[in-house]
Amino acid sequence: MPPVDDSARDALIAGVPDVADALADLDESTRGRRLVLARPGWTWLVAAMARRADRALLVVVPEDTEARDRAADLEAVLGRNAVGLWPSRGTVAHGAVGASPHLVGLRARAAAMLGEPGRVVVAGVPALDERIPPPESWGDPLQIAVGARMEPEELVDRLVALGYERTNQVEERGDLAVRGGIVDVYPSTARNPVRVEFFGDEVESVRAFSPFTQRTIRPLERALAWPAREPEGDDLRDPLDLPGVARCVVVRGAPAEFPAAARAARERFEDEAAAGLLSDADALIDRLDAAAALDLVPPGGQGGAAFDAIEPRFAVRGQSEAEAEMGRLARNGHRVVVMFERRGDMERALMRMERIQPAAVAPGELPQPGTVAFTTLGAKSGLLSPSLHLALI
Repeated sequence: MPPVDDSARDALIAGVPDVADALADLDESTRGRRLVLARPGWTWLVAAMARRADRALLVVVPEDTEARDRAADLEAVLGRNAVGLWPSRGTVAHGAVGASPHLVGLRARAAAMLGEPGRVVVAGVPALDERIPPPESWGDPLQIAVGARMEPEELVDRLVALGYERTNQVEERGDLAVRGGIVDVYPSTARNPVRVEFFGDEVESVRAFSPFTQRTIRPLERALAWPAREPEGDDLRDPLDLPGVARCVVVRGAPAEFPAAARAARERFEDEAAAGLLSDADALIDRLDAAAALDLVPPGGQGGAAFDAIEPRFAVRGQSEAEAEMGRLARNGHRVVVMFERRGDMERALMRMERIQPAAVAPGELPQPGTVAFTTLGAKSGLLSPSLHLALI
């Protein structure tokens, strides 16, 4: 995957002296580097690393919930194809209540992305403690593209082999329904189900649709169906033994919290432990110690961070107070960027502004110091850094 062009934001962060030293010549053979940085800065630092170095990254954080949130923000910044989340299974793989198809698909996708240049896989310690079948036993994801030659029955058989279950109506990930020459399927990693219409033995159309109204949302050129069920068998491996891990730059966030996270996970996953589905927690921590290229360490209260990083939270009521807060930050010399998930929301907000006149900038670009800009970027977490004179809201 080719690297994404540098942005002004990436250049600003990567140009901080401590950051530049930590990232210099960083590759999969690097070991033992350390950077003091508060959590609100991690997403933006990792994004800059991924784009500038074009390396495969494995980012490990203490808990599953933090991994999920970190992956969502990185996906907003880098794009969905560049980021994979490795969640924990949280249950015995083939027990009475198996892992959800969504978690299975995300795990399969993340395992396939490991070691790919420019890709970032984010995992919590509990997920890396769970042993998994070897990647070659999962089967390749199934691509369903307009114009592809196959019979509806062939598509159904291949989806069933990946763990999809036939139902009367598709409502949840992992569901599959057939009506004549129409196959509905909810891919395990997709946001919406897709409807595949055939004309004879050719895929005539692929459309995303709402599982609630069953109405079309938009046409697609193709859809990708990752597995919805883990392969059965006794051949299980520790995730850190997967071949792709050796090609990754391993970044740990708050490694001092890993032992407690691993202990708590073993208490939660006692059924998995009893079934032999967990690796040795102490060995996992030791292996992560040995593999880590860069540790991101939260400040201990005595300063020394590469740059200050605060989650921006403002107690404002209404537009007037919000404009006043943005104006205050700009007067203090900050580059102020307000992020909107949708362009329409951004454009409506631009038209409503009365006391300030923000510019619209491309994602990743920055306005001049002392000015305010709006951009389309769906990150849920922001960054306020007085030392960088930067506010991402």
